[in-house]
Amino acid sequence: MMPFGHAAVSAVVAGGIWAASGDWLKGAVAFAVGVLVDLDHIPEFTLLRGQPFRLNTFVRACAESRAEKMYLVLHGWEYLIAIVIAAFLLRAPMWGVTLAAPYFAHLVCDQFGNPVTVNAYWITYRWRHNFAAWAIINESSPVLAARRARYGAHPQQS
Repeated sequence: MMPFGHAAVSAVVAGGIWAASGDWLKGAVAFAVGVLVDLDHIPEFTLLRGQPFRLNTFVRACAESRAEKMYLVLHGWEYLIAIVIAAFLLRAPMWGVTLAAPYFAHLVCDQFGNPVTVNAYWITYRWRHNFAAWAIINESSPVLAARRARYGAHPQQS
């Protein structure tokens, strides 16, 4: 999913959390969690491609699917599990919801809005495959085909 989509989904989740808790700070934190997860793309893109991050270049690179490695250090179902366990152990259910709900929404949107395999957002899966892009990019995805058509991009030739 693209950044504006994440912002829209995060605004809805944050509004729900603000309404449920009556605490604007929890709403603001929820919005930030839902959007800031994607910050991991900036250093990854810059380091792996050796060029400054620009949104249009990043979108085109995603459409071309040319990356050899994909680390996505902030994208992992394991973090969601850790948030839920920590909230339970700390007896902080509303903070657990505040952190878990937007993170869950972000990953679900990415899972279904990006051309990835079912295990793409498990860090342990990516680690077992040495963070190889081929292990998480679904080349037969209609999402990938649509992005390539929209941006005039073509897959990397072997």
